[in-house]
This record gives sequence, C-alpha cells and structure tokens, in this order.
Amino acid sequence: MKKATFALTLTACFVGVLGALATDRWLQSRNQSDDVFTPQQSTLGRLAPVFSPDIAAPAFDFKDAAKKAMPSVVSVDRFDRQRGFFEGESRERQTGTGSGVIVSKDGIIVTNNHVVEGTVNRQGKTVYPNVQVRLFDGKKVKAKVLGADPRSDIAVLKVEADNLKPIEIGSSASLQVGEWVMAVGNPLGFENTVSVGVVSSTKRNLPVGEQGLVEGIQTDAAINPGNSGGALCNAQGQLIGINSAIASGTGESVGIGFAIPIDRARKIVNDIVKYGQPST
Repeated sequence: MKKATFALTLTACFVGVLGALATDRWLQSRNQSDDVFTPQQSTLGRLAPVFSPDIAAPAFDFKDAAKKAMPSVVSVDRFDRQRGFFEGESRERQTGTGSGVIVSKDGIIVTNNHVVEGTVNRQGKTVYPNVQVRLFDGKKVKAKVLGADPRSDIAVLKVEADNLKPIEIGSSASLQVGEWVMAVGNPLGFENTVSVGVVSSTKRNLPVGEQGLVEGIQTDAAINPGNSGGALCNAQGQLIGINSAIASGTGESVGIGFAIPIDRARKIVNDIVKYGQPST
C-alpha cells in the first residue's frame, strides 16, 4: 500500500512540473505576441546592435564648405588721415578692420558700409577712406570704394588682382530656422576664421543702417568685431548672407548675430556696380 501511494505521489509531481513548464511557455508566447516592440528571438541573432562600435555613423562637418568658401573671404582694413601733434602735421593710420566677400572674378568685393564709411565734404560729395584688402593667401592690395548704401549697410569695393576666387552665391529665400550655417571672416584680427551655428530666426528687424535691417538672418554662429562684411554660408559653402551686427552687452559674441540676406544684398550690389549707387 505504501509503495502504491509513493508511486502515485511521484507521478503527480512529475505531471505538475510538466504542466507548470508548459504554462510558462504559453504565457511567454502570449506576452511576446501582444508587445509590438518585441522582436522575435530568431531575428535578434541577425540584427546588428544599434550602437555597434563596428558600424560608425557618417560624420557631418564643414570641411568641404570651409575649403570652398574661405579663399573668397578677405580682410578689409581702412586707413584715415589724422592730424599729428604739430600744426599742419598729419599721417595716415589704420582706424578699422572688417571683412569682405569676393563675388566676381574681376575683383568685386561686398562688405558693410560701416567698415568703409566715408564723410561728406563741403561740396556734398562722399569721400571714402583709403582701403586695403588682404587676400586669403596674405597678399595685400589696394581697393577702390565703388559706392555704398548707408540705408542697408552695404558697400562695394573693387580690386585689381589675379586668380581671384569668387564665392558661390546661394539664396536666402528658403532658409529655415534650425538650418546649419557657417560664418567666415576676420574676427578681432584673426584672419580666415570659421565658426558654425544654426539659423535662429529669419525675420529679425533691427536698427542696422539708416533704414534698419528688415527680416535679417539671426544666427548663433560666433560673430565678433571684425566679422562685419564677411560671409554667412550654408552647409554647402554658398553665400546666403553678409554678416553685419551682433547683440551683446560686452561688444563681443554672446551667440546672437545678424546678417543681411543675400537676396536683398544682391540687387543693391548690382545697382552700385552699374550706377554707382542703389536705385530708390
């Protein structure tokens, strides 16, 4: 009797274990089928991990854009004649520096009016300072101020030099907030400097120039004194704006810079080249 009872108990335990295992497998299968984010076990062995160190994501940088745009951006130095200590004595001194952008092979350069701003003489004619341009290769050449538009803060220079590389002109019409941009210029005297950021706004109205900057491009790319007149480019190295101003309590970059949209600057530059002044 005792042997029969022991055998029956052993059999019941064995059947219970098998039943528990079967129930556990059934519950796991059900949970997996209900969860749409759980991949099948047979698939996991064939999928590479998302952050696998063996599969590097393609890096995004501005090497090509910088290589393309930098030879077209110049430093612009202005020289004014100042009186000396003794009566009748005067000498020419460098009084400012900024940046400019070569836009044609025949030496047309765009910059800001406030970089080369002239004075009006008694005859009502604007007299511009002497201007010197330093090219990407370090060569220095004299520049002639063809004309300027104080209202929009645009000025146009002309230099005589060989092998000039004009920048590729883009468009500012389709710029989107958050789009990558690159500023190229001569900040604080450091030539051929590149900084990058994004478009922070495309519709900033500011008191830049006599008529103000209308729907200007705002960017957090570092812009400092000396960047004025330099290039604001897209990620393809195309010119989409002329850097013109910053908002800062210190006079240096705090991540709020502004540029004149190239679609607006283009017409002003063409008018100055053709007629010596912008059309009204």
